[in-house]
Amino acid sequence: GLVEQDGVYYYVQSGAINWNYGGLIWYGGKCYYVYGGAMQPSVTGLVYGGDNFYYVENGVVSFNYTSLVYHNGAFYYVQNSAINWGYYGVVYHNGVPYQVVGGVVVF
Repeated sequence: GLVEQDGVYYYVQSGAINWNYGGLIWYGGKCYYVYGGAMQPSVTGLVYGGDNFYYVENGVVSFNYTSLVYHNGAFYYVQNSAINWGYYGVVYHNGVPYQVVGGVVVF
């Protein structure tokens, strides 16, 4: 699990920091993004979490987040922090309508 040392959270496995670990992990009621064995407070955007992409803010999954998010050349419809691959319809972002097909904005 996560262990705090000098203000940094590290992923510890079998009593040692696992520097190769990357992913999402629950700790203290929050879901954190860990990369290279350490929680990543500077990361904001989509990260892969084993079964989907999730929106993190400052290294923590923001489960209330719903909006369009740009990632690797495309815009995705994120609902409650996860890409909603089953969404088909129009999403308004900053007052502008966008057509979404299978969770991806089409232009």
